[in-house]
Amino acid sequence: MVRKVDVSGKLSLKGMSLKVGKAFIGEYVGLKESEREGYYEVWWYSTKVGTIDLRNRSIIMGKGC
Repeated sequence: MVRKVDVSGKLSLKGMSLKVGKAFIGEYVGLKESEREGYYEVWWYSTKVGTIDLRNRSIIMGKGC
């Protein structure tokens, strides 16, 4: 699925607003359901840039994602 990052650097997923960063304002990012239940990978073109944890309502961006 694809989401557009809003003017505050956030995207919406399943009723949650998650901050992905100002660098992505106006950009479209791809969200791919992970093999781990409750997790989504955040993709910008062919680069994985983050991981969303729905259970903790959190997102890890950058290295270590």
